[in-house]
Amino acid sequence: MFEKHHCKKHKIDGEKGNPPLWQFRYPDMVKICLNRNVKLLDSEEEFIEKTKKNGYKTKLILQCLDCNVIVKTTDVNHFISGCLGCTCITYTSLHYRNRYPEFLEICKDKGVILLDSKEEFIEKTKKMDIKLFQLYNV
Repeated sequence: MFEKHHCKKHKIDGEKGNPPLWQFRYPDMVKICLNRNVKLLDSEEEFIEKTKKNGYKTKLILQCLDCNVIVKTTDVNHFISGCLGCTCITYTSLHYRNRYPEFLEICKDKGVILLDSKEEFIEKTKKMDIKLFQLYNV
């Protein structure tokens, strides 16, 4: 199937470490979508046409099967990296702004006291969710 980091086999096949072009990888994309509980709404012809033009920056039409949201703004590169951009509860529940009690437990386990109130914590993590542990040095 799809390999994110291309291997020796690709070099042997003459690809010299370069991944196959996306226009030839419709079956791979369908498998990736199935594994992530997402439906690819573009037909094979549309997929080939779009990926010939834009490559990995192609914005596909994808539907999350958990929340039934249709996403048209996620490109191939971001989707492969794990981002879909739907409004699933499973996706938003990963944000630390929704996990204040869990973060308090992490602080307690590390012997750190969180001085921010719940409201301050939520406000700060809305701005910089990814840099949370840098923000609080935990």
